[in-house]
Amino acid sequence: MKFAEHLSAHITPEWRKQYINYEEMKAMLYAAVEQAPSAELVDPEVLSRYFAKFDEQFFHYCDKELAKINTFYSEKMAEATRKYGNLRSELSETLEMGTVKKQPAWKSKTPLGKKNVPARKIQDLKLAFSEFYLGLILLQNYQNLNFTGFRKILKKHDKLLNVSDGVKWREEYVEAAHFYVNKDIDRLIQETERAFTNDIEGGDRQKAMKRLRVPPLATYVTSKDNPWFYCWIVAAIVSSCYAYTWDIKMDWGLFDAKAGDNRFLREEIVYTSTWFYYFGIVEDLVLRFGWTVSMSLIEAGYMEGDVMMTILSPLEVFRRFIWNYFRLENEHLNNCGKFRAVRDISVAPMDCSDQTTILRMMDEEDGVVNRRGKTKGMSKKKEQQRLLLLQGESVEDLCS
Repeated sequence: MKFAEHLSAHITPEWRKQYINYEEMKAMLYAAVEQAPSAELVDPEVLSRYFAKFDEQFFHYCDKELAKINTFYSEKMAEATRKYGNLRSELSETLEMGTVKKQPAWKSKTPLGKKNVPARKIQDLKLAFSEFYLGLILLQNYQNLNFTGFRKILKKHDKLLNVSDGVKWREEYVEAAHFYVNKDIDRLIQETERAFTNDIEGGDRQKAMKRLRVPPLATYVTSKDNPWFYCWIVAAIVSSCYAYTWDIKMDWGLFDAKAGDNRFLREEIVYTSTWFYYFGIVEDLVLRFGWTVSMSLIEAGYMEGDVMMTILSPLEVFRRFIWNYFRLENEHLNNCGKFRAVRDISVAPMDCSDQTTILRMMDEEDGVVNRRGKTKGMSKKKEQQRLLLLQGESVEDLCS
């Protein structure tokens, strides 16, 4: 990838005008080469004066770009230093709040978790440190991209003009520039990592770095200061209600007006006890709205987001497992009603006695009948009908 594309892909959009104008400087170089007098038509002295004049303009432009970058970097570093001081003060005040109290073993064991500190305060501090840290990383990236930009463009200058003035200018000005020699950004990054790891995450560096580099989305969504928070809540409730209604009415076919004795269910059911269905209705409702419990516990600081995800994921698998049984049953009954299937093949669970009965019936001459229906002496009835037919034929023979 060319550096111009790399620079465009990695800049911070809000700072776009504060980066090195690499494309403009590159265009200046190519234009100078294209517009240069031909060495065959003019004296070498004329050509030297042309490129000397160009270098004067080019390095003057470089000076302006360097001054712009130095000024912006200094402003951002001063702002970052003030922010870090405020964060440290707020963290110190928070650590001094309340008295140490006993906590359950499963609860966070960080210094903040051991104190009687509001959970909202802890979440706000974590978010503030994470946002500040990401800002430092962006500023460090700004520092590196601009230095690379100067190095690349000055190297291109020397290559196109067959001189070494670009390297000399870089060594004299760029490598001595404040934005390059100043290492306060590295120190701030290290101090932020250390403070977050030791004072907020209880010394767990892996967990601390994960939170600093990737702030949890739920932290932004559940912030009550966010004007979109309540819109998100309303949308989530509507979505859950719609999904639950679809599960019960459309997928399971329950709450049928013609349910008869099977109250709140449907006219025909396959499973032996209606309590199976009532359990499914309640279970699906609870797990469809499980996100409310998750959000409440995380917001209150009783559980981490990763822990809640570990708990809710198996529960969602269980919900879909139950959903499949009632969905399959409803589909089977609908197929039977529309003559797309027969009820001799039942979807009800089988036990050992059912299997024994089926094997015994398969050995009989009459074959297998619906296992949910009771046999009504089919063999005896057929035998009686056969005897009556034989007797009728014998009487007719005698009469003839």
